[in-house]
Parts: sequence; structure tokens; C-alpha cells
Amino acid sequence: MISNPNGLSQAVVLCLGYGVTIAPIFDVAKLVEIHGQKKGMDLFNDVRKLTDEAAQIPIDWGSTSLEVAGKKVHAEMHSRYPYLDNKALAAIAWKFTFDWR
Repeated sequence: MISNPNGLSQAVVLCLGYGVTIAPIFDVAKLVEIHGQKKGMDLFNDVRKLTDEAAQIPIDWGSTSLEVAGKKVHAEMHSRYPYLDNKALAAIAWKFTFDWR
């Protein structure tokens, strides 16, 4: 369960390095720097929960391309967490597809 959805979209993007790094990362230090130790760690834990949950979305790899799988993950996570903005959802899908390359 996500502890606090406020600021979570920004935390996902920052923590994963979306739009900044060439590959997804988990930059807990960035979240702690911006939000302080407690809130930064809480946000980091929520980002991990989201990416772990996304990784469990079933994909029929026999009939699904990586691109289509990424779109499915984006759509499924949006239905589960409608408060996440498009950039955060794209970051989660990016991590998912990168992990399956």
C-alpha cells in the first residue's frame, strides 16, 4: 500500500532518473536531498512498491512485443493509481521495458 500519494509522481520521475539517465536507476539520495530523510525514504519505498508491482503485471510474451507490453503496464498502473501523472506512468513503463530487454 502506498503511504502518501502527494508528490509521488515527481518522486517516481526523480528516483528512476526518467528523462535524465540512459537507464533506470533508484536514486534514493536525490529523494532524501529534496525531501529530507524520513519523507525521502517513504517516497523511495513507495517508488519501489510501484515498480515491483508493475513487474508483476502478467504479459503474454509469446504474442506481445516489448512496446505493447510497456503500453499495457502504463494503462494498468494508471487504472490502479489514477493520481499518478503521465510522466510518472511513463517512467514506470520505461523501467519495466528496460528490465525486460
